[in-house]
Amino acid sequence: MKSSLEKAMSGDEYTRLRMAWLDQVFGDAALSKSVATNVAFFISQHFNRKRFGDSGVFSAWPSYATLAEKVGCTSRTVQNAVALLKRRGHLRTKGQGGRHCSLTYFAVLKVGNQERREETDSYEKRGNSLPPFDENEADEAENVETGRTKRGNLDVQNVETGFLLTSMNKSLNKHFEEGARVSDEIAPRPLSGDDAQLALENWSGLNRQSVPPAAAAVAVLAALISGPGQLPPLPPIVRKNPRPEWIRDHQAKHGWPHVYDNLGNPERWLSVFDEMAIDMVPVEASKDNADWQRWVDVYRGRGWPLPSAEGQLVHFPDCGPRGFEAFLSRLAKAMREQVIMEAGNVTRLPAR
Repeated sequence: MKSSLEKAMSGDEYTRLRMAWLDQVFGDAALSKSVATNVAFFISQHFNRKRFGDSGVFSAWPSYATLAEKVGCTSRTVQNAVALLKRRGHLRTKGQGGRHCSLTYFAVLKVGNQERREETDSYEKRGNSLPPFDENEADEAENVETGRTKRGNLDVQNVETGFLLTSMNKSLNKHFEEGARVSDEIAPRPLSGDDAQLALENWSGLNRQSVPPAAAAVAVLAALISGPGQLPPLPPIVRKNPRPEWIRDHQAKHGWPHVYDNLGNPERWLSVFDEMAIDMVPVEASKDNADWQRWVDVYRGRGWPLPSAEGQLVHFPDCGPRGFEAFLSRLAKAMREQVIMEAGNVTRLPAR
């Protein structure tokens, strides 16, 4: 029997979900007479396959001029089409765009369209006007000449969030061999790692959602900023000599036994996690990676858990450690606004 990870990797999710997004765009009646559908089509040709494999995010950065040439219109028309796609909820952008300014496009695959389809040719059966997609032949759209990007043609790697978060709650004593290393004779004895494994086998219901790794990383941060849960008593050696790094290690190991439980109902925040996922970038967890070591220092200083460095990809905000506080503040604000929005949508019954 295949493992869940093997099943996830058995199909080309990149192609299926790319087609699902295009199906979503071309099925939007508000765009039926707009050049926005062709603009979306050519944006999708530039989606970075490796970025999708690493983060589960569809992103591309062709210029307005590039898209205008392919669609056969002006850059201004492309700019207006992008604005329309954003208003209709199909696209997000990051950056300013324009001459000498980069603009990154992020596809928004709406919840109703995230169903995995076993046969991509079912689009034609539904009578959709989506231009044909063939990896081996040129794409064709009405009255436009197409071109295929060479970027991002690596094999996709579909990784489940549960796999990415493995060992998230293990003791930091095992992960920080450089720097503040305590001597063997006085270091507190590490407790059983069973609770760490249990922490990730029971992480609420979020793992039943199709949450991309980048969004799952935002969810982890949301759980961490909510603070640790009730901690067990400190080991005797730590009570006798309460070094700050030992106390932080104790918190990291036991503060989040079920990492998403601190969120209450994590599914309510999925839109927030998805929106902020575009700001997350994968970092290789390696002791030889300077970026990883900088994040190690940040997390250790906060008493937060991190997975062991085994060469896997772990997602962090693209602002780096310097902008980390601002990112966390923005995340907390987005979650508060979500609560306010939900409260505003509640219909209050009149008192009898």
